[in-house]
Amino acid sequence: LIILLIGATAILSEIAEGIVDSESIVKIDQVFSQYLFSHRSVSLAKTLFIITQAAGFYAGIIVPAIFSVYMWFTRRKAYAVTMWIVLIGIGASIYFGKAVFHRARPADIGYYIEKNYSFPSGHSTTAMAMYGFLIYCLMREQYKRSAKIIIAIAGILLILTTGFSRIYLGVHFLSDVLGGFLLGIIWVIFGISLVEWNKYRRLTHHGEANLKP
Repeated sequence: LIILLIGATAILSEIAEGIVDSESIVKIDQVFSQYLFSHRSVSLAKTLFIITQAAGFYAGIIVPAIFSVYMWFTRRKAYAVTMWIVLIGIGASIYFGKAVFHRARPADIGYYIEKNYSFPSGHSTTAMAMYGFLIYCLMREQYKRSAKIIIAIAGILLILTTGFSRIYLGVHFLSDVLGGFLLGIIWVIFGISLVEWNKYRRLTHHGEANLKP
């Protein structure tokens, strides 16, 4: 986890620095966005517009709320609490990231209008952090290998499709989405670390209690 955290942070820093200083990253962003715009189909755009809502504002409240209620009543409170910590963290990270970089969104190709800044992609960050942590929690509670595989594949496809939808709909550049994914990964690792630390702390506490005469 530490290696993944360091790697994700380093790559995110490189992308962020590249947006400011590197003409090559900006050029790749523009060429890729224009290519998708020139090949955009109405039917696929409508479909991806629906899918992208899976990481929108309302989904960011409804999904964790349902998850938290279920986990709370099944006595898995650590999952519920950590989910909200992760969501608050990504919300703050997205806000400050956009405020720092002030990157404008792609010009004149948006399927719909987004008014805030472009980097990092909030939908991509939310998709990676929220569904990434959800995948971890569900897989951790599953004992069947087939169920774990299905959960992982379904979750990863949703995350990747959400990220792609942001570029296809012309509201983000490729580097915005990649930056959002990396930021989300950092928060997933943080959330997993909290859960595992809480489990270790509880096991240690119970072990010490059992040793008492």
